Amino acid sequence: MASSDKSCLYFIKTNLLVILTLIGVIVGFAIGISVRELHPSADALMWIGILGELYLNVIKMMIVPLVASSIISGTASLDPKFNGKISLVGISFILITNFFGTVLGTVLCVVINPGGRSSKLGPVSAAKTNIQTQDVFADLLRNILPENLVAATFQVTMTKYEIGDRIVNTTMNGTHSQDVINFIKSKKLGTSNSVNMLGILVISSFFGMATAATGKIGRPFYKFFYAATEIVLVILEKILCCTEKERRRIPKGHSNS
Repeated sequence: MASSDKSCLYFIKTNLLVILTLIGVIVGFAIGISVRELHPSADALMWIGILGELYLNVIKMMIVPLVASSIISGTASLDPKFNGKISLVGISFILITNFFGTVLGTVLCVVINPGGRSSKLGPVSAAKTNIQTQDVFADLLRNILPENLVAATFQVTMTKYEIGDRIVNTTMNGTHSQDVINFIKSKKLGTSNSVNMLGILVISSFFGMATAATGKIGRPFYKFFYAATEIVLVILEKILCCTEKERRRIPKGHSNS
């Protein structure tokens, strides 16, 4: 009995975050269904969800610093002179997995067109734009190497279309009708408010490889982003209510440089 109690306590302790998350989801559903019967106003709903909104904002705020600092410190720690094959495989794995993930998401978005069916259920206020496949891949290549690293943290490059209308007269079984057909008059390069994560990954990898190539000169740069990674992880651990974990120490090879 004692051993089973200890195993249960150990299971609960190691999976406390998952258990609390499930409990929170169940409680949230129950409260949401109960409150819906009271027909709350929009202001009441805003204040009910404000804590969750702030929580998600903090999580999203940490994504870019964590990704950039971890990629830079990770690639910088792979010295190509001593670990050439490991460094090449590691960097290639990072770039290829993220590249194919982005390509797959883009292709599925174009093919499946999420939200397209729901837009047909009601009146459509905006003209439907048929995004050209070549523009999708051109935007993907542009986002891999952004022209502004700071802007990549909140903007992605996207082709914008100017839509025109053409009236077409059709006759079927003696019945005349007019159809409005949308066509692309022109297109131009624009931006959309989103994080260019692919560009940040590629540029961070370049910074990490350059840091490793500079040797001792790049050690302070490496230490800064290594420390930034540890700091962001500590913040995320506190936000996610994780138990205290043993922090990693800077390797001895980097401590005296």
